Amino acid sequence: MNLEEMYTVLRGASRGQGVEFDVVMKWFEACSIIDGRFITQELFVHSYERLAPNREHLTMVKFIQLVGILSRESRRDVRVLLNRFESVKPVIIRKLISPIWISFCVMEEAFRKLERKNQNSVDNLVQWMKDSKIVDGAKVTEEKARHLFDDVKDASNVELAKFQEAIGKLANEQKKSIEDFSKTLAAEAPKFLEAAMAAATAAAAAAASTFKEALSKK
Repeated sequence: MNLEEMYTVLRGASRGQGVEFDVVMKWFEACSIIDGRFITQELFVHSYERLAPNREHLTMVKFIQLVGILSRESRRDVRVLLNRFESVKPVIIRKLISPIWISFCVMEEAFRKLERKNQNSVDNLVQWMKDSKIVDGAKVTEEKARHLFDDVKDASNVELAKFQEAIGKLANEQKKSIEDFSKTLAAEAPKFLEAAMAAATAAAAAAASTFKEALSKK
């Protein structure tokens, strides 16, 4: 169990992007991270609102910061908090074995595969959205989808959180849920991954061939 895994489990129990205030507090109380002694409900609320004044959903980065604050304020090692959460993890997961949760997992795993192959570019992610009919050229144009990634530092290496943020914004604008978009992305994932990996292999082969040809001319 690590902080990323804790976040993933709690995000699965939340609706929409990130983790919800009520969900985190509920399960932190259930496993006695919020124990009324070292970490009180008041401390939890104050710490959460330092990061999200209006109790907005937390991204992974902010969630890790939250756990760090609670650890520091209570003078308890993060591993102690992780071990306590481990006791309720199976309960949460049992509640999450649903088509929606499976869709989230499939979508994230597809993204991770792209990431491992260095194929998590804006171009590829927009293509995935087009293949999934999220970008349909009418309600959501390709230009609009690309605009969602304007602030990424590296267009060839988009982070999962940014992709999820983009999907969430489109879902809100279209008055749909992020769960709906996750389902369509998950359904298209196998076909899209196959095409993306084939294109990457072909590009690598072409680059190698060009390099060899250039060497032979020297």
